[in-house]
Amino acid sequence: MVIIADVRHTKVEARKAEAWKKAMINFPPIAEEEAFVGPLIVSAVMGNHPVRRVYVDTGSACEIMYEHCFLKLRHALRKTKKNISCPLVGFTGERSWSLGEITLHVTVGTIPMIRTEMLTFIIVRSDSPYNVILGRTAMRKMGIIPSPMHGMVMFSTPYGIGCIKADSQEEYCCAHVEVTEDKPKGELPNKVEGPEEKLFINDKHPDQHVLIGRQLPTEFKRKLRSLLKKHKEVFAWTLADMTGVPRQITIDGEKFDTQHKLNTRPHVEPIKQKRRSLAPERSKVACEQVADLVKAGILREVKYQSCVANPVMVRKHDGGWRMCVDFTNINKACPKDCYPLPKID
Repeated sequence: MVIIADVRHTKVEARKAEAWKKAMINFPPIAEEEAFVGPLIVSAVMGNHPVRRVYVDTGSACEIMYEHCFLKLRHALRKTKKNISCPLVGFTGERSWSLGEITLHVTVGTIPMIRTEMLTFIIVRSDSPYNVILGRTAMRKMGIIPSPMHGMVMFSTPYGIGCIKADSQEEYCCAHVEVTEDKPKGELPNKVEGPEEKLFINDKHPDQHVLIGRQLPTEFKRKLRSLLKKHKEVFAWTLADMTGVPRQITIDGEKFDTQHKLNTRPHVEPIKQKRRSLAPERSKVACEQVADLVKAGILREVKYQSCVANPVMVRKHDGGWRMCVDFTNINKACPKDCYPLPKID
């Protein structure tokens, strides 16, 4: 009978200990003009690391930690990462593969109204203004109830109802989306402004620029701009500026041959690839680029070809086209280097 009484007492204590998790959570009424506009960006403590820019996303089925945040954790925590090979499927169906997963203690709220749980994060390599995304799994486990209209999240704790207000200063970089006009097919949308800043140093070519770090001090930017404008002739602004490398150079009266020759296998005959048709847009751009290279003296016409390779048009990040050449046959005809370059990080 004593054992039965102890078991019943333990169950009653457990029910009392869990009673605070069933506390009722109510949000106060709010006028429409006072409603919060922006995503729910909060702060939390993860593995004893204070982490900002934590996005509470009700549409995410898992917890995400971006690689740039993971790399800032202590080495002891990074060593606990587990390698997994599960794909993440986005809203539009695109797939991205994770770099692994890590389990951390996550604490939200302010003392004494805090809630701590163990959460597993999937590590993803992607450019994002956020450090971490808390999905529905974390909300269910930590009892988080979000209210985008109030700009806050509430959760139950042993000492009452905890509350976290969204960081309003993150609204601009995380939530501001400009409405752009519909672009023609094939034209890429404008990219989000990155950590680089455009610098125009040649008045004769106002459409060309160089990139410098946006985080540089103002005085350093001014000196750097003055230095680049002073030595702007070192840049090739047009194809005609690419004068090439002389076939011979003289150093201390001694001549050195600078010509390059492919080391091909003697038994391999030159291959003439069959002509591949390009789409009208790509063909037009390729013809324009070839005409510019011929005009600058970089290319010349060859009437009797021994080896022919097709051009390949590759889309650039700014929406333009880059003309490349399919050198797969030439690569097969050349022996591989037994001493390749070391891995450069």
